[in-house]
Amino acid sequence: MKMMPRAARTPFMLGLLVAAIALLAAPADAQELKLGDYTISGDLEGGVRQLYGERRDSRFNEFREIPQGLFFPGLRLDVGKPGYYYELRAEDLLENDQSLRFSLGSPGLYRLDVEWNELQHMFKNQAITPYSGVGGSDLTIDSAVRTVIQGQSSSAQITSVDSLFRSGHREVIGFDRDRAEVKFRTMLAPDFTVKTYYKNERWDGTRPINMLFGSSPGGRPFIELPMPVDYRHDVVRLALEWARNGNSLEVGYEGSFFENRYGSVTFSNPFRGTDASSTPARGRFALDPDNQAHYLNVHGAFNLPAETRLMGTFSYGWLTQDETFVPHTINTALTSSTLTLPRNSLDGELNPTLVNLVLTNRAIHNLTITGRYRYYDLENNTKHIEFPGHTVGDVSQVTTSTLENSRIEYTRQNAGVDLSYRLSNNLKLSGGYEWRKADYHELHAKENQEDRAKVSLDIKANNWLMIRPAYIYSDRSVSGYVAQSLPTQAERREFNLAERERHEGKLMARIMPSDRFSITFEGGLGTEDYNAKYGLDEGYVWNASVEVAVTPVDWLNMFASYTHERVFGKIHSVQNSRVGGVDTFFDVDAWTMKFTDDYDVIRAGFDLLLYENKEKGRKVTARAEMSYAYSSGETRNSKDDPASTVVATENWPDIKAKLWGVFTRVDYHLSKHFSIGAGYNYERYTLDDFTQRWVDVVVPSQISTRVYSLGDRLDNYEAHTVAMFARWRF
Repeated sequence: MKMMPRAARTPFMLGLLVAAIALLAAPADAQELKLGDYTISGDLEGGVRQLYGERRDSRFNEFREIPQGLFFPGLRLDVGKPGYYYELRAEDLLENDQSLRFSLGSPGLYRLDVEWNELQHMFKNQAITPYSGVGGSDLTIDSAVRTVIQGQSSSAQITSVDSLFRSGHREVIGFDRDRAEVKFRTMLAPDFTVKTYYKNERWDGTRPINMLFGSSPGGRPFIELPMPVDYRHDVVRLALEWARNGNSLEVGYEGSFFENRYGSVTFSNPFRGTDASSTPARGRFALDPDNQAHYLNVHGAFNLPAETRLMGTFSYGWLTQDETFVPHTINTALTSSTLTLPRNSLDGELNPTLVNLVLTNRAIHNLTITGRYRYYDLENNTKHIEFPGHTVGDVSQVTTSTLENSRIEYTRQNAGVDLSYRLSNNLKLSGGYEWRKADYHELHAKENQEDRAKVSLDIKANNWLMIRPAYIYSDRSVSGYVAQSLPTQAERREFNLAERERHEGKLMARIMPSDRFSITFEGGLGTEDYNAKYGLDEGYVWNASVEVAVTPVDWLNMFASYTHERVFGKIHSVQNSRVGGVDTFFDVDAWTMKFTDDYDVIRAGFDLLLYENKEKGRKVTARAEMSYAYSSGETRNSKDDPASTVVATENWPDIKAKLWGVFTRVDYHLSKHFSIGAGYNYERYTLDDFTQRWVDVVVPSQISTRVYSLGDRLDNYEAHTVAMFARWRF
């Protein structure tokens, strides 16, 4: 399925533009446009642009569309009459990432909002695949071709399949996401308001997914497939609100309905034309199932005696999923009776309960006390299902060991209190404590508990200096951890269930001696220690940023900023020594991986008034901005004990990405209502990633497990955009 421009909607969009331009036909020196009781104002910007450079890489248009020719970046239309208003807003009209909003209403009586948003996600715009039926649920390769390949020797099969994938046809892999929203609220009585909301989202296209025949590792080929994307998601909300004198109560319902037009995907095995117990002719996998969610919600806020206010939320939900199961295998050569499904569907049901309370008191002068409590319980009412056997990857690994679905449940509670005391007009001290607890069912731990304490100080001096230091300490403990079956897993901890001690320090400072100069600094340092022999051991994050804004003269404004962040982590692992065919782990065979990620962003620019004639309303303005972003990832591996003869470590190559940007614009305002301009934008992106070197149609032969991909790796790009535009205001 190829992503295409939304040409079907173009006449409608052009109609909106023609109507808006007709409204703009008022005289250039008119102060406002009036039609009877209606007052009309707004603006429209449009122009033409040309793109140059190497920009075919899918990264350039990953989440946006920048077409050549006509473009309309913005439209604003406001129509009003006594007691009523109408609004129209639009951005990036006629493009795959456009958005529109229309509103009408009467202040204090009702309001209607209708919104439309489009977004694209481009994965590969020059993918290569031998499969037919792209965009659907049945991906096929001619069975006659596969039968011939099946009869060849192993080396000849590899040569034939390599050629088959390299000579495939071109496809665009990506999907469009469209969202429509309608909001309406109206006052039924002086204190009662009805709120309604409806959202419809659609995803159409394809996305890449890796599949294989058999288990991994096992020397079997991986195949990257264009998985179909055809989702529908509807959300409905209905609420009744009562509000009077600062008190309010709202009762509502929310429903969520997700539909996947495809329940599964079937794909041909390029190496075989007929089924065999060791290798199938086709594979099949399930896609995201249809599901529903229903919630009853109650929200309230009430003023209580002694300068106290209570706010709270209660919610109860029903989440259901009853999609028909996909059979264990599509391989007709596997006929074991243990592969018979015990049920046709899951008949799953989850029931979440949420209680959230916030109590604030200001009875004591200069002191604010805030207490919080949150309770969330996820109850799983899905029945246990026992599967007497299963197979992996449609091959002969049929087992008779009984498996059953996990019924994960948990309860999370948070309680805390915050104190804020104003010591003086320029000094405020804040602190707080929070208790967190989670109880789990059928997870790798029974419970975890965390204590958090925080303190901060707000300092202001003479309205030109503000400093805010803050510190947070937290300690998490875990009880009843259930390890996996391998010996090494007994001493390994999952990231979110490991004991942890964390320290966080933050500092914000702002200096503004005058309206013409300001400098802001923000920084932070956080450290983490995990009490686990294997797994994540320790890490830290630190960041710092500075931003400067200067207006030396009335006609020049300059700004610049710099941000740096570093993330570091250390992970301990142990190699499997396999003694006598049994998984065996010795401490001497442990090794450590250290990773460091750095991020730097530089930004600078100016706004310039080149010419101004206030009497005629004419002026020339210019704006320029430069940005540079750099990221790097470093991974270093080393033995914990040099005496180990089992562990062999190697450092991974560094991963580096750079993005340059230059954005310029000059506007000539011929009057208060009309301006013309020109602009030039430059973008350059480079990526040095060793994992991308192999993203070809066929992985080089030195890789033990062959990979057949969709190709079209994310190469570097360099793009130049030149534009001329005009803007009308009325």
